[in-house]
Amino acid sequence: MRTVEPITHSRRDERGVAWIADTNTKVIEVVLDQAAYGWDAAEIHAALAFYHDHAGALDAPVQRQIENYRRLRTDAAG
Repeated sequence: MRTVEPITHSRRDERGVAWIADTNTKVIEVVLDQAAYGWDAAEIHAALAFYHDHAGALDAPVQRQIENYRRLRTDAAG
């Protein structure tokens, strides 16, 4: 008989807080972003699917935006 390992996309910590597996992102943070921007699950799935299909072309612009954000944040802090 074959053993099937469960796929775990999230975990709960010792306080019961749900986290996306192998990240420091709480599930509730993603839910709050979804609510704040008015996204539905299909839109989130479509955006992530597009990213994964085109990651090679999108990784550089994403990295530039992250670096710009960090620079602006550092500049604002003085």
